[in-house]
Amino acid sequence: MHTLRTEDRVHSMTNLVSFHGVPMPRGLAFAIDHIEKHGAPVSIYSADRTVGAIAEHNKQFGTTLHAQEFLFDNQGKPGFNPANPPNRTSHCYFADGNPAYKDANGRVVAPGGQIPWYSLGIDISDKGKAEDCREFLRVAHKLGYEFIQPYSSGSEQHHVISVKSPIGTLEHWNVISKKRTA
Repeated sequence: MHTLRTEDRVHSMTNLVSFHGVPMPRGLAFAIDHIEKHGAPVSIYSADRTVGAIAEHNKQFGTTLHAQEFLFDNQGKPGFNPANPPNRTSHCYFADGNPAYKDANGRVVAPGGQIPWYSLGIDISDKGKAEDCREFLRVAHKLGYEFIQPYSSGSEQHHVISVKSPIGTLEHWNVISKKRTA
């Protein structure tokens, strides 16, 4: 895992990179970077929270991020919010029962079922307010990306997912190479 670099345009979009200080698939990082360059600067608080991704990221970058398992085990303690179990959160590539989580063929994924890499949950804000990602979504849609807020109210308004792979849009805008390694 490493930070997002221009030369990564030719590598696999599903491999993890560090972007905004958190691990996420390279394709999502390039999409968000592209959206930022078109006027929607964001703060990202969390993305991939699998144990392996967090352990590797902490080791490589000296961070102290927490995996979903840790957050789930410590929920209710001071400083910890409610958390879904690791096998029921999009931060670990699993559906939680929300119909927004669909497979590559558009079928709703049952709770606990695996979701595509591009539907990874990302906690984001675009004006310093955790609940505000409207500008991010506006610019994303203008560019052709399909990010949504699966939870449009309550404490999860900062949570976004992509309901379609960003690869075609990244190629269209020449953000990534059409000839990539596996």
